[in-house]
Amino acid sequence: MGFVADVATQLEVTTAQTNLTQLKTNLLFSILDYNQALAILQRSINPPASP
Repeated sequence: MGFVADVATQLEVTTAQTNLTQLKTNLLFSILDYNQALAILQRSINPPASP
C-alpha cells in the first residue's frame, strides 16, 4: 500500500472499497443469522399457544 504522501493507487482504493463492502455484507448476514437463531430459541422456550 502506498504510504508516501498519503498516496494510494486506484487499485488499492478499489480493493479497500471492495473489502469494506464485503465486510458490511458479512456483518448484515451475521445479524440476520443471529436474529433467526434468537427467534428459534424464543419459540423453543415459549412455543405459541395451540388453537
